[in-house]
Amino acid sequence: MSTFILGPAGCGKTAELVRRACAAADETPVLVTSSSPASLGVLRGRIDHPNVKVRELRDLAFDILAGAELIDDVRAAK
Repeated sequence: MSTFILGPAGCGKTAELVRRACAAADETPVLVTSSSPASLGVLRGRIDHPNVKVRELRDLAFDILAGAELIDDVRAAK
């Protein structure tokens, strides 16, 4: 299940995200990600739960791609 928390600055989006992530992490591991290193820095400072992992989206993509098979142009043409 995906959840999007939308709202203007200062309305409590980060606090709600931290609350929900930590509550869900009591049951199962949770991944919190963002493309912004600044926002992840704020989240890392607020989330203190062993089952919550905070990762930059770029780093997560690189980890996934590291295990992918590279198909070069010659093999793709076959």
